[in-house]
This record gives sequence, structure tokens and C-alpha cells, in this order.
Amino acid sequence: MRDILRIIMAVTGGALALVGLALAALWAVAPFIWRDNSVATNTLIAGGAALGLLYGLLLFVQAFRGQDATAPWPPVWILLLLWAGVLIIGTLNLAGVEGDTFAAWVFPPLHVLAVALPVMALLAIGAQRSRAPAGRLAVQFAYGGTAAFLLSLGIEVGLLLALGAIAAALFGPGASLMTFVQSLVSGNLAVLGDLRAAPALLTLVIVARVLLVPLVEEAAKALTIPWWAGWEPGQARALAWGLAAGLGFALTEGLLVMRPALEAGVWWPSLLGLAGAALVQGMCAALVGVMWWRGQARRRPLNLVIGYLVAVALHAFWNMGGIARALVANIPPGPTATQEPAYDVFAADIIGVVGAALLLVLLAALLIRLTARPRWLEEGTGD
Repeated sequence: MRDILRIIMAVTGGALALVGLALAALWAVAPFIWRDNSVATNTLIAGGAALGLLYGLLLFVQAFRGQDATAPWPPVWILLLLWAGVLIIGTLNLAGVEGDTFAAWVFPPLHVLAVALPVMALLAIGAQRSRAPAGRLAVQFAYGGTAAFLLSLGIEVGLLLALGAIAAALFGPGASLMTFVQSLVSGNLAVLGDLRAAPALLTLVIVARVLLVPLVEEAAKALTIPWWAGWEPGQARALAWGLAAGLGFALTEGLLVMRPALEAGVWWPSLLGLAGAALVQGMCAALVGVMWWRGQARRRPLNLVIGYLVAVALHAFWNMGGIARALVANIPPGPTATQEPAYDVFAADIIGVVGAALLLVLLAALLIRLTARPRWLEEGTGD
């Protein structure tokens, strides 16, 4: 069975790496061959290339190296310093990207790094503090970014198509089915218009973003748990494995789905939001892992269900922040220009931003706390 799994990993990894190479070649030549090729399109191509190469190489190497292998992790402060530098350079590059072929060619890898570096920093924190073997972390990371993401995306699109059909039936052609699905998958709700003026549509949005999406994504990220019992589990390792799967999911989502506006004044704040989303995705899956281990250790299988429901609730709270303005302010979600003071808009933004910030502080504190106990550092005792 182990040999079969290694063959599957090697074949899948090789195929992903080849796709990544093809997309990398396309990114390299597209701005110079197709003059009308947009920066956004080339950025998406570069993101696909990076994901294919990263996950492909991880799976291919681990198929032969063994999942108990160890590897050094770079200091977290270096990753964060690089991230800050990339944000500065990327913002400066965006200022002159229009009509500049070279700038359009350089920006996509900067964007990839801007999305990936905070993810890598969070993974490094979990790996270093838990001392979990790098091999299994790599497999979990690749699983979260490939199988878990694709599975959840397929289920979500199916469910959202059903909700979109209801919306189209209720509101007519104005509520385009594909627009509805795309806006909910990407989280860009501004294209749906003033949701407060359409309470039924707002209800569907809340059901989709706050209920269905967290339920599906947290379940997909946790599907490898049945195999963990044979991986010499411990609490710190279970946390790190869940964290890795969630961060892999967040990386793919950030590069392929949550595409921020490519404008100098909007891009870097959007990247801060993506970093927060990575922490939420990673820690929600990590909490499921911790509760699974506690259930195993204390012979309480219900702990896994409790952990899953807690993760869903935290994920739902994060998603609720994205529609806070639609719930409080009498305007559509998204950037809105106004010539008059809009205190209701300001209040709605504060509610969304402060709530999200408090959640991030809580999750960061949990990450530090759950990997800080001295008894978990003794891997030989099963954490």
C-alpha cells in the first residue's frame, strides 16, 4: 500500500510540475508576444505556474525521500522582512505598470511572493515550534493546496449554482447566475449591488458565505485525519499537520481565487487581508487537528466534531466581516467614494475590521500557546 501511495505521489507530482513549467514558460513570453495581454491575466498565469511547481516538486520529492525526513526552516523574521520588501517593490512597480511591458512581466512574480511569504512564515512558526518532521508537513501542505482545494471548490460551485438559480428565479436577469457564483467564491460581493435593498438576496449571500463555505472547506481540509493515527501523532504534530493543510489551501485560494485589484493604493492592503485569511484557514484546520488528538488520547471521538464546529464558527465569523458593510451601512459592499461624511459606512468598516483583527489576535495567540508547552517538545514521548 505504501508503494502504491508513493507511485501516486510521484506521478501526481511530476504532472503538476510539468504543468507548472508550461505555465511558467507562458508567463515568460506572454507580455512580449501578446501586447494586449493584461497584467491581471499574466499574474494569474504566474500564480498557476508557482503552484504547479511548488506542489509538484513537494510531492515528487517526498515520494522518494520519505515523510519522516527533516529540513531546516528559515527564520521567520527573514520571511517577514522579505515580505515587507516585496510589498514596497510591488507597489512601486504597479505605479508604472500600465503600458510598460517590462513592468508587466516583473510584477506577477512579485505578487506570487507577496501572497506566499506570509504563508511560509506561518508554516515555519508551526514547524519550528512543534518540531514536526518536514516530510509529512510537505504532504499535508500539498494536499491542502490541491485535493482539498479542488474538492471544496467543486462542492461549493455546485451548491452555489443551486443558490444562484434560486436568486435568478427570485430577482430575474439582474442577478446573473455566474456573477452570483463568482462573487461568492471570490468573496467580491460588490458586484451584487446593494444587498440591503434585496433582503432575500442578502440572506442567500449569508447562507453561502457564512454557512456553506466554512462547512465545506473545513471538512475538505480534515479528510486526511483517518491516516494520522499511523503517523506517530502527538498534539503538537496534529496541530502542525492541520496548520499545513490549511495554509496550502490558503495559498492556492490566494493566488487563483482571491485576486486583489492591481492598483498601487489598493494592492498592498489587499495582501494584508490575504495574510489574515491564511492565518484563519491554517489555524481553523489546526484546531480540528488538536481536538482530534485530544479525542484520541482521551477516547472521546466527539472532540473531533466539537473541533470541527469550532473551526466552522471561526471561519464563518471571518467571512462575516466581508459583508459587514452590507449589514450595517446602506451601501453595497466594496470601495465606495462619497463627497459627504458617511458615519454609517465608517461604523460598518470599524465593526468588520476590528472584529477581524480581534479574531486574528486570538488565532495567533492560540498558535503560540498550543506550541509552547514544554512537554510537547519531547517528540519521543508522543508530544
